[in-house]
Formats: sequence, structure tokens, C-alpha cells
Amino acid sequence: INFLPYYQLLAWTNMPAAETEFRAQLNMRTKIDLTNSAQSRITVRIGVAPVANVQIKVQYSTDESTWIDICSVTLPATANITNVGAWTNVPAGAKADVFIRVVGVGGNGVADPTFGLITLQVK
Repeated sequence: INFLPYYQLLAWTNMPAAETEFRAQLNMRTKIDLTNSAQSRITVRIGVAPVANVQIKVQYSTDESTWIDICSVTLPATANITNVGAWTNVPAGAKADVFIRVVGVGGNGVADPTFGLITLQVK
């Protein structure tokens, strides 16, 4: 699942420290059937670097109100790279037809990192 188009870099203006839905927008949520998935990982293309140790996560929900992590990746303060998270087991509760979203945590409220393609891979 691709969350952002590959040809476009999107800035996250003043990326906050608190866990926040990607760019504070609900329009990237989608639904996916993970019933037969065993593992997942996230890949994140960075243009302008975030502060060190920012995390980008994919979370799932059955009702779009309670969100639980599926997988994440910690980003370095490095520009123009693609970061790939480790394969992690899909939580039992996510093995259904679920909503998913992207969140970030660990910004400093000042830096404006840019992101390209963000992808959830499952197997």
C-alpha cells in the first residue's frame, strides 16, 4: 500500500513531538484486509531530513477511534534516503479487514522534514 505518490515530496511543517497522524490529516487513512498476513514493514522516502530518531508508524483500527501499532521505522537526521523498517509480526487483532493510518512521533515542533513514498509491505 502506498500512502504518498512517488513523484511528490510533502513537507510536514513543524513536525510535532507528540504522536500525530501524518501531517495532521485524516485523508491518508485506508482499509486493508490483513487476514492472511504474517509480517509487515514500512518504507519511508525522506527528502529534507527530520530531527534524529523521529519514528513513522503504521497503525490499525477496527473502528477508527482506537489505534494500535502494526510496524514502525526510526529515521536518522539524513536527507535523500529511503529507510526500511524491520519485518514484524502482524498483531492478531490486525488480522482482519482493518483501517490503517500513518503517524509520526519525535519531531521538535520546528523542523519541516519532507517525505516521498511511504509504503506498507505485507507478506
